[in-house]
Amino acid sequence: SSFKRAVRQYKFHIKVVGHVEHYAADQMYVDFAGDRLEVVDEMTGETKKAEVFVAVLPFSHYTYCEAVWSQRKEDLIWGCENAMQYFEGVPAAIVPDNLKAAVIR
Repeated sequence: SSFKRAVRQYKFHIKVVGHVEHYAADQMYVDFAGDRLEVVDEMTGETKKAEVFVAVLPFSHYTYCEAVWSQRKEDLIWGCENAMQYFEGVPAAIVPDNLKAAVIR
């Protein structure tokens, strides 16, 4: 239809941009990223899987990541504590990305 054609042409002439404004010391985003890592015990040769915890300060884009053994609440808290020590500060809010360990039923 002519409407669809007009919309299609319009899409090529306009650039849609979304911008989220961030403030210093306001938020720290946390999540577990990607595939699990394989960790090898040098003494025994035994392998174990580890999760990758990631924390990001969106204002500065500073990033912290750490291998932890699980996505359980204790490892999430451990990762957050270590990230804040690394960043040398505490944000006003910690924002999880729908983590099971961060949700209270």
